Amino acid sequence: MKYKINTLVWTILLLLPLFANSQKAYTKAAITLKTLGLNVDSNLNLPFSQAKQLMSVWDSLYDIGKKIHITNTLSDPIWLNLLEQEIERAKAQQDTKTLHQLNYYKGHIYHSQKLFSKSIPIQVQLIQSSQDLTNIQLQKTLAKLEKAYIQTNDLEKALAVRKIRLNKGFIIGSYD
Repeated sequence: MKYKINTLVWTILLLLPLFANSQKAYTKAAITLKTLGLNVDSNLNLPFSQAKQLMSVWDSLYDIGKKIHITNTLSDPIWLNLLEQEIERAKAQQDTKTLHQLNYYKGHIYHSQKLFSKSIPIQVQLIQSSQDLTNIQLQKTLAKLEKAYIQTNDLEKALAVRKIRLNKGFIIGSYD
């Protein structure tokens, strides 16, 4: 009996650092998010709706249109986790405007990871509901969609998007 207790104690002591290390990444991100003004728990759950604050934090950290890349404050999986929580809340509340605005950021993350099969449907949906986006967001969405179609060799759709973009006066883009 004493042998089993000793074995159990040693097993726990050996496994404890593994669990502690897995929590360090979340703890660091939680501290960063709290510093940025978002209320999260240690598992990065948002206890209440903070969609506007989340989008404001993103906008203050990342200017998507600039060519200068800054060091990411948070990793893409963490951003996706936070966005997904807020997207689910927006769906539950049937808040389509907030849903479309949150999807703008989600589409950007997928596009930057070159996950065009995920970014293209989001970007197409955003263009169809462009009244919920700012002019700058619409311009960037059109430019990214054009680039995604080019990257996937769908040149006919890329040209159609380019035509829309130019007709709207959005002439500054990656390929102009």
